[in-house]
Amino acid sequence: MFLERILWLVIWRLLQVFWRYVHIIARGKLLYWFYLGVSILGFH
Repeated sequence: MFLERILWLVIWRLLQVFWRYVHIIARGKLLYWFYLGVSILGFH
């Protein structure tokens, strides 16, 4: 039971870190495409 609880804590922590990186990467990609579109349209 004790090991199970530790395992769940580790998995939960990894999931939190994973989601944080996913959000950071997604936000970066959105900003990148936004700036790319703006520069293509000529709004420098």
